[in-house]
Amino acid sequence: MINLMVGNNFEDSLLDGYIELNSKSDEVKITEMFGSIKNDPIGCAREEDRLPIFDFDKLSVFISKANSNSIKVNYTINKSCIGSIEDFKDRKEKSFYNFIKLLANQKWK
Repeated sequence: MINLMVGNNFEDSLLDGYIELNSKSDEVKITEMFGSIKNDPIGCAREEDRLPIFDFDKLSVFISKANSNSIKVNYTINKSCIGSIEDFKDRKEKSFYNFIKLLANQKWK
């Protein structure tokens, strides 16, 4: 079987489409999705206007639905530049750490 990791914009219609595609093939399956949201303190490589704003309740429901359909969700942290190390240590390190801790402590259903 071929397993695919595909992009994710956290739209329910996209997830529904992936689930439907998976139901039509035994040889190729979408098993992982990757993406990030706009309102995290880290940022990512994608343009902000292309990212959704999510609260953790909505994110939890989305990830739970994906997981219950055998699709993993990988949160992407890939910002090309976080600024100077001094700026990071002074202002961003705590928010970065707290955000990672929040993601890690979520109870995905």
